[in-house]
Amino acid sequence: MDKKQSAGIAAASLVTNGMTVGLGTGSTVLHVIKELKRRHDDEGLEFIAVPSSFPTRLLCIENGFEYRDLCDVDKLDIAFDGCDRVDDNLNVIKGGGAAQTVEKVFACMADKFVIVADDSKYVRTLSGDVDVPVEVIECAWRSVQASLDKLGYESKLRNAGKKDGLVITDNGNIVLDIRLKGDEDLLALNNAVTLLPGVLEIGIFIGIADCAYVGTDNGCKIIYKNLH
Repeated sequence: MDKKQSAGIAAASLVTNGMTVGLGTGSTVLHVIKELKRRHDDEGLEFIAVPSSFPTRLLCIENGFEYRDLCDVDKLDIAFDGCDRVDDNLNVIKGGGAAQTVEKVFACMADKFVIVADDSKYVRTLSGDVDVPVEVIECAWRSVQASLDKLGYESKLRNAGKKDGLVITDNGNIVLDIRLKGDEDLLALNNAVTLLPGVLEIGIFIGIADCAYVGTDNGCKIIYKNLH
């Protein structure tokens, strides 16, 4: 069993009959979906799936899940999603796919938000090894960039890579990427950036994840929220 499969199967055990289940996007969440399909077929597990993205909606249809669109529900009993990084304090970086605004709405709607990942995404403490996305309305990007510079963060527009032009989010906006320094107050940074006019959201998730299921060579490691 590979690491992602180990994490996905273990995390799917949290779902019980009658739950409204948020399903995020990515290769590890795919294993959650596969295990929920198995449990539905073998154990008669019944639940309502709520996909966070169009590709996941297609998977729900393909697997015969009863589902609702995100805009049609006001809360989720549990939600699963992947990440770019997760640390020992359940601080999370998301937004490699430039969908962090919807992903944060999705996560905050859940009574229990579960990160599923393999150990390549796990670090003891978040640092500057991956980009942190800031979603910005187009007309504000220069002023936001100047404000980020004053906060001590150099930023760059995210290019599409495989095609000409910039990455455009599902909300029709653009992305400025920054790098963490590794010693900052993450909550203060989150609050400072999201208060800038023209910013929709930043891809750091602080105090949102309830646990993380991390696949390793030795099975699944579970990181729980420290309640003290």
